[in-house]
Amino acid sequence: MQAATAYAMRGRKAVMDTILPFMEDKATTDPEKAFRLIDHVEFLKFAKAMQEHKTEKKHQRMALTQGHLKIEDLSELSDHDDDDMEEHIEFTEQQASTDIKHAQALPSTPLSAVGLNASAAAHWCVGKTVALWNHAHQHYIRMSNSRIEKGAKGWKNDMPYSWTWERFVCVDVGNGELAFHSTEHNRFLRLNNGVMDRSNECSKDFIPDNWTWERFKLKDMGNGHFALFNQAWKKVMKMDHGNAVVTISRNSVNSIPSSWTWEKFYIQEVSQAPAFSYWFITKTVFLWNDAHKYYIRMDKDKNVEKSKKGWKDPFPGDWDWERWVPIMAGHGEVAFHNTQWNRFLRMNNQGRMDASGPCDWHHLREGMTWERFKVMQMGNGNIALYNTAHRRFVKMDGGNGLVTSAPMDFWDLPDWWTWEKFYMKEVGEVRRCNFWCRLASPFVKVFKAVTSFVTKLLQCFGQFAVTANTGYSRDINPPTVAVNVGISGGAQYGLQSILKGKPPSVSMALKIGAAAGSVTAWSWLGVGVSVSVSCKAADTFGCKFGIAVGAIAKGWRKKGADALGCVFGPTVFGAFECKSCVGGTMLLFCCSYDFLTGDNSCR
Repeated sequence: MQAATAYAMRGRKAVMDTILPFMEDKATTDPEKAFRLIDHVEFLKFAKAMQEHKTEKKHQRMALTQGHLKIEDLSELSDHDDDDMEEHIEFTEQQASTDIKHAQALPSTPLSAVGLNASAAAHWCVGKTVALWNHAHQHYIRMSNSRIEKGAKGWKNDMPYSWTWERFVCVDVGNGELAFHSTEHNRFLRLNNGVMDRSNECSKDFIPDNWTWERFKLKDMGNGHFALFNQAWKKVMKMDHGNAVVTISRNSVNSIPSSWTWEKFYIQEVSQAPAFSYWFITKTVFLWNDAHKYYIRMDKDKNVEKSKKGWKDPFPGDWDWERWVPIMAGHGEVAFHNTQWNRFLRMNNQGRMDASGPCDWHHLREGMTWERFKVMQMGNGNIALYNTAHRRFVKMDGGNGLVTSAPMDFWDLPDWWTWEKFYMKEVGEVRRCNFWCRLASPFVKVFKAVTSFVTKLLQCFGQFAVTANTGYSRDINPPTVAVNVGISGGAQYGLQSILKGKPPSVSMALKIGAAAGSVTAWSWLGVGVSVSVSCKAADTFGCKFGIAVGAIAKGWRKKGADALGCVFGPTVFGAFECKSCVGGTMLLFCCSYDFLTGDNSCR
């Protein structure tokens, strides 16, 4: 140990002239080795080498040569040399102290300048997008749809752009504390007693002052690794062998041992998360292909196929085969879960779409790659689904089942391809119906139909209409009841029809009116009912039925044989006389119905 003793006697100069330059060089070229030297691992090796280095020389020294420490023999030092050395040591100590104070004052302080046991208050990561990686387990931390968990395994120096769950924005929240915000989920990383979880939704710029679980002090653990300590719970974030990320208790940030490995995380700067709107996540949606006019569904035999019916608006409440719940599957990918059969949409290796095995939506495993899809925005609300494992798109062709495209990169999908495009819309959860619900369903439908019909009829209540018509009238039971029958017809030319050479518009109408109350040969006063059937042929043919009921007041007068509207002469069957009337009606209800289309305008 003579060599080690000699080194200790002249240690001040050796430290200032040799160790510090060596550490500065190692901090740049080999940081990990530099930190091990601080823990005296390497120094012990050199001390042992000095002990084994046999020499007759009394004085030796360590010298820095091309980044390596070497032991050199020295001649005897005189007293004058010792005095010069002391003066040089004092100057070097003052210079080193000034350099360290200056380094600590810099905004982005190198970790080697503040030491391993310092709490990193002002950190370079503030305002940047970062990932948290644990060296011991070789996993990233990520925020899923429900929890904080282990993410991708292995080091990713260039993190894939589609990995959005592993990205956090480092936010300075004051008092030397940081928070980590997930842009993908708009939530903060949170320490909740024994586990790490997600905060409520919150902008990264407006974290409430009373949110203390989301705030962390950073303990520098060396070599770019940090421990995250929460002052409110006095606990440290920890990644153990489970999938969830847990915590462990410590009294203070400075009491965290530097030897802990499960609690230290490397903070890696990454690119920002892609600005893609995942509005549909955890909502219930359908997938519609407009080229073939069919939905995607999973049937009772677990086949993924076209639906048997076309577009429905509103979407039927009892359709459950066509309903899908998209969930985030990590790395910017999405999985589509069918709640009815508790299975995922899957692309197999035979070029077809099918169903996965039974699996709850929150139990999607890391190795289930056939169930994961990139969602490509194709414009006008359309998307395309790309499976990275097979490098193919989901496709609806002329067959019944769904197939896949040829292998290709996702950015090579032509815009004009329509079989790979699907329209996605939120439809809500299926409305379940048990035995009693199905038993009551017909009665409910009838009740709703009647209620709707009556409501529409009464919407006409109180409206006043002025009427004028010509037809054949007869008093059935004077002076209380009378009936009027009118038949009209004709052809109508429009200017555009004439210019385009189209035929005229031909129409014919039959109107029947009845009144009860005070009825005379020249007036009706009481309650009236009017029923009409009219047909019209132009570009299209159509017939309508109409009915109106109200309080009436009308005046009548007889018409001659040449009167317009009396096509059968002044009388019919010797009982009905041709008359014209003018009056008003206070409507109670009215309705019209189109025989061909089924449309009605009941009011």
